[in-house]
Amino acid sequence: MQRAELVLGQIIGTLDNTLAATALLGASFVGMQAFEWSKLISEGVRPWENPFGAAQFGSTFFMLTGFHGAHVTVGAIMLTRSAEEEAEDALA
Repeated sequence: MQRAELVLGQIIGTLDNTLAATALLGASFVGMQAFEWSKLISEGVRPWENPFGAAQFGSTFFMLTGFHGAHVTVGAIMLTRSAEEEAEDALA
C-alpha cells in the first residue's frame, strides 16, 4: 500500500508540474501575441485597413488571433486553477 501511495504522489507531482508548465507556455504565447499586435498596429495595420496589401488581411488576422488568444488565456487560467487545486489536495 505504501508503494502505491508513493507512485500516486509522484504522478500528482508530475501532473502539477505539467499543468503549471502548460499554463506558463500559454501565458508566454499570449504575451508574444500582444507584442505582435502592437507592432502591426504601430505599422498601420488595422482591422479595417492594411497599408501593405489586401484590406481583409487585418480583419481576418485580428479576428482569428484574437479568438485564439482568448481561448489560450481562458485555458491558462483554468490550468493554473487546476494545478493549485491539485497542490492543495496533495498537501491535505
